[in-house]
Amino acid sequence: MQANRSGKYNSNSRIIDWFVGRLEKGETINLQVKLQANQLGDYEHYLSVVSEEGAKAESQLQTRVDGVASLVLEIVDLEDPVEVGAETAYEVRVRNEGTKAANNVELGCDLPTGVSLIGAKGPTESMSENGQIVFKGLTSLAPGKTAIYRVHVKAQTSGSRKFRAYLKSDTIPKPLVFEELTKFYSE
Repeated sequence: MQANRSGKYNSNSRIIDWFVGRLEKGETINLQVKLQANQLGDYEHYLSVVSEEGAKAESQLQTRVDGVASLVLEIVDLEDPVEVGAETAYEVRVRNEGTKAANNVELGCDLPTGVSLIGAKGPTESMSENGQIVFKGLTSLAPGKTAIYRVHVKAQTSGSRKFRAYLKSDTIPKPLVFEELTKFYSE
């Protein structure tokens, strides 16, 4: 907390006091305070001014402290390069680096051609069809938390293949697309 013009903060009463002195008719003075919020929410500030004769004026000010969800997606191919016919997995990490929960977080993945699905695991159930895996949405991902998904695959053909993941939530309604390139080889 910072207050200009020698404002004094009393931590017990949570009040800031200024001594302004005499003001002439029509004269104004600016008093400022900088506060730092410790949590999200709606806050009400009360202001009052008292003259030396006891005249009093009061007012209120509303402040809303809001945060933002900031999702980061990382795809890791657990092995690269991978021999054709061998099993491997992709680990997809969705992390909320924001200050507010991300709501309705949805993840979908596309398998590259020539790669077959063995199984998929995550914090929610998944469905797969025609090389696409869709995980049921997370209702909420709290700030600082990470959701980890694993997609186990087996390559049928050699070549460099792109595994693709789609991420969306209430804060990013248009899907973000991420890719990881893996080299599959045969001897």
